[in-house]
Amino acid sequence: MFAFRFAHPVRLALLIVLGAFGGALAAPVERLALVPLDSRPATRVLPVKIAQLTGVHVRTPDVSLLGTAEHGADQAALRAWIREQGGYAPRPVPVPAPVARAPVTTAHPRPATPRVRPWRARSSTLTRSRPRTARSVPWQPTPPPPRAPSASQAADVLVVSLDALAYGGLVQSRSSSIAVEEAVENLKVVREWRTKTARPVYASITLPRAKDAQYRERNYAVILEMVRWAREGVFQELRVTWDDAHEGSPALVEAAALQAIVPPNVLMYPGADEVLASLAVRAIAPGEKTLRVVYADARDARETIGFDGVPLEDTVAAHARANGFILTEGQADLTLFVFNAGDPALAAREIARLAGRPLAVADLLQVNTATAPLWQHLRDAGVIARLHALGAWGTPGNNVGTALAHAKMTLEANLDREAARDLLAYEYANDVLFSSKVRDQLQREFSPKELGSLRAQRRLYEIARDEVQLHFPEGRYEVARTRLPWARAFEWEAELTFHPEADEKP
Repeated sequence: MFAFRFAHPVRLALLIVLGAFGGALAAPVERLALVPLDSRPATRVLPVKIAQLTGVHVRTPDVSLLGTAEHGADQAALRAWIREQGGYAPRPVPVPAPVARAPVTTAHPRPATPRVRPWRARSSTLTRSRPRTARSVPWQPTPPPPRAPSASQAADVLVVSLDALAYGGLVQSRSSSIAVEEAVENLKVVREWRTKTARPVYASITLPRAKDAQYRERNYAVILEMVRWAREGVFQELRVTWDDAHEGSPALVEAAALQAIVPPNVLMYPGADEVLASLAVRAIAPGEKTLRVVYADARDARETIGFDGVPLEDTVAAHARANGFILTEGQADLTLFVFNAGDPALAAREIARLAGRPLAVADLLQVNTATAPLWQHLRDAGVIARLHALGAWGTPGNNVGTALAHAKMTLEANLDREAARDLLAYEYANDVLFSSKVRDQLQREFSPKELGSLRAQRRLYEIARDEVQLHFPEGRYEVARTRLPWARAFEWEAELTFHPEADEKP
């Protein structure tokens, strides 16, 4: 196991919470209610895909209720949704408005022109082709929203971003002027869930980044109150993560100050966007597994890494514990290869050697972008389809956290292997091909202000259709639909189609 140097205050905080942390949900989870941080695919789609790998039914609020860059979440609607998922506040069935009848005539009316429905986010972003001939589906009116689940069908567990409920999302946690008292009032629905259902709550809250956070004292006061709730047992587990921090960041000072007061069910570490995936894994697969970590450059792993503000090996150790792994230097249930420095060709050969056993890869050489040469070498060697998970889309904490969360679920006995393969293809399309190929070409052709245009959205699909070709032994994946949900090039939302046909180039 990696050693901690106690001179670093945040390292001491990590050691305290990692050493004391324990306890997990014993009963199996069948239905999980998840309130995302905001509407981005990384925080809304990816945690759901990971949580569904063992057949758990995951419920999320409609994307229209979640926060964006321009506006915060509909907090009242989110609170009502949480109560509905708890089975103790059913939503009334809406009564249709009366329809005005046209006068009766003897002439035959012209058939109504079918409406064309726009692209809408779906709970699943992957479809499978069928051998039958495609046929058009006529437009149908949108059905009324379903009734709230009964108490017997209520969610077994609530996984929730407290930033979404308190402020309206991650962006709003930095900019909203809401007072401490109002933020805490917005969060009382979580305490209410715990009291009324006696079911566990897994929650996260963020220490904001220094770049644009305007109300740090307010955020810190709310976090202190959530730590008090954790001590009282409101949360099964609470995560306090810091977002985009560098050495000297106020978030690191705040994290060090929290070290003396956090109870054993609170974890603190760098990240934010990936945390709900880890919390869902803890709820669904609480058993511990062993993890061996292999760094491309072990010496470099002892240095402080950008956007996390702590040494890389501490980031990895914290995320390993957050996902239920015990670090070991011998044979383990899973190996994590961390590409943090060095020659991509040499790293690819080492990954190929390790791929005979369960293996995940975290590509940390660049932030928010995959290392294209590394993944080209892995593709040429036929290794990608043999991985259990990969992470290359965000900051070091984001990438390590999502890779370990996905990989942890693949070690479960009741894993849906087809869904696991689909998720690996999704990660490769998003983390590697979009970040290293599609995004660059799109940014060369459009200015940031043009990315929200219909022309840019259409061009995105054309580029992705050519660049995103994924071949696995069981068949191939291709892009069916794409969009830029926040009208920027940082992230996309894509739907893949699987064609089950043999291919010699995985």
